[in-house]
Amino acid sequence: MKAASLILAVLGAAGIASVALAQDQPAAAPRGELRTSATMPAAATRGAKDELVAQVEDAIDHDGLGQLDAALSAKLVDAMSNMAKLDQEKLARLATAREFGRFFSRVATLSDEDRATLKWLAEMPKFSQTLMLALSPQDSPDNILSMVKRLQKDQHDAIEKIPDLATALCITADKPGFTPDNTEKPLDIDRPITELHYYMAAGAPGRILKFNLRELPWQLSVYVVDERLTFADLKLAADRYAARTGLPVMAFWDVPYRPNAKYGDASGSGGAVSPALGQLLLSGGTSVQQAYVGAQVSKVLGDPACAFKADDLSAPGAKNAGAADRSWALCLDGVGLHAEFNVAAARYPEYKGWPGSTIDPQTQESITEADVMVLAETSPTGIKARLASEALVKSADLVEKEKLLELYETAAGLSVGNRNAWFALADAASSQRINDQDAAALVSLVRRLLRQRQPEFAAEILCRAWQGRGTDEQLAEYDKIVTMFADRPDIAAGVLIAKGDVLGPLRARDAAAAFNRAMALAAGDGPMVLEAMNRLDALMRSSNSMPDLLAAYRQAMSRLPAPAPTVYGDTTPFYLLGQQFAAAMEEAGNAAGAKQLRDQLGHLKISPR
Repeated sequence: MKAASLILAVLGAAGIASVALAQDQPAAAPRGELRTSATMPAAATRGAKDELVAQVEDAIDHDGLGQLDAALSAKLVDAMSNMAKLDQEKLARLATAREFGRFFSRVATLSDEDRATLKWLAEMPKFSQTLMLALSPQDSPDNILSMVKRLQKDQHDAIEKIPDLATALCITADKPGFTPDNTEKPLDIDRPITELHYYMAAGAPGRILKFNLRELPWQLSVYVVDERLTFADLKLAADRYAARTGLPVMAFWDVPYRPNAKYGDASGSGGAVSPALGQLLLSGGTSVQQAYVGAQVSKVLGDPACAFKADDLSAPGAKNAGAADRSWALCLDGVGLHAEFNVAAARYPEYKGWPGSTIDPQTQESITEADVMVLAETSPTGIKARLASEALVKSADLVEKEKLLELYETAAGLSVGNRNAWFALADAASSQRINDQDAAALVSLVRRLLRQRQPEFAAEILCRAWQGRGTDEQLAEYDKIVTMFADRPDIAAGVLIAKGDVLGPLRARDAAAAFNRAMALAAGDGPMVLEAMNRLDALMRSSNSMPDLLAAYRQAMSRLPAPAPTVYGDTTPFYLLGQQFAAAMEEAGNAAGAKQLRDQLGHLKISPR
């Protein structure tokens, strides 16, 4: 089928008609793909309820949701008494029921319709377990209940066929999302059902999605369903890119690099008006707009993706190293044991290694590349193991301090991609809620489960584990981490920079040594050299050592090869480092040398067409 006909078939099956596209209104239910209320058997046709479901429903009927925690805690403790012989299904069911009570008891007033919806949810084992164990403190009980109610009316029992996708929609639907200029978009609570219809229609055999969203873990599918394009832009993205080979995120390169691009009355680099996808593809923008387009197109075609913005690499109080207009996009590449996030396909090569952040679709918190990349490990993990892993972390407050390591170790072993298990384990070590022997065992666990497949996340967890310890202990452990990553100089250099930050101006000589060693290890790695040099700049200025600072800049510049001239040349680490060196030369009275260097740097920038 030709691409245009294919897209019309998909959009038609999703109920996104031309009128809906033109007016950007929610669409009707799809034809043929999903069971609707007209074709669904009533809930009463299901088999008899088991004891736990009956207990939850009784609590719903008699305003006893708040008492489920106390009623089920002892059973959960017993279920976790022998981690070596864990009954994963029983654990997940108990933790789900407990979380059901803890979460929905926060709804101030339940109407009869609310109670009916909650009872329906309790009778959907796959959906209820997946949803309840996925919830975070940032999720709103009222909003989640509203979304469940919508899904109940739209899907009825068929929700059991898509528990992860439905969960992803629930936990992202009440999040506003952001435009290319990072302006918060207004909340649209009517859109998720239409999104569901689109993705189910587009995911049918022979259709256009890269991944099967019926099977993709919610930890990954949240990076699909959080797309916030208008329906017109959704159609444009699908129509233009569905038939292309390769990764959809490479739409990044279709946006011309034009820093001063205009879209109507708004500037592409910070205006209040959000340009449409077609405007971006025609008029261009910086890497911020390029990353936005790459990520959004990827989401439309069912490939988990997110756009990252570069971190400011300067030390507190130092001159800003610049982070504006430096972005890139990540996307999932491969499935199962071969699943990993591609960090290079939609990224300028000079930005490789630049630390950045994105917004978690569920919590709206800022997270790192490593935090996203580790989620690929959920792909080869079975649903039973994932649920049990999440249940353990949810139930950690019930176990004694002495059992925390075993609990988190079991949770991580069941699902390596359970990010919360690793965070909780690292925080327990940092706050000394686990003893020193257990903290040492954490290192062995990280080495065994993370070191090879997710080295960036492994280093992040190890550094986080020692943050709350005494300075000398923290520094000693950082040295061990550097040794562990001897084959990854980029990671080792990052740990050395963290070590230098701990040493600070009170131990300036040792801090300078750490920063210099980081630059030596990271020779050729522009962002890492820039970050280390900026730390060294702040340190040396505090001691008024300008000759040493100039020498350090000369050495830092010698560690980086000059990049080829590009339209984005003035955003590269080499250019930024050179500009800072020129400023330091000027301060030292060498205006001629500063001008000469700036003239050389000027050749790195080509005017965009």
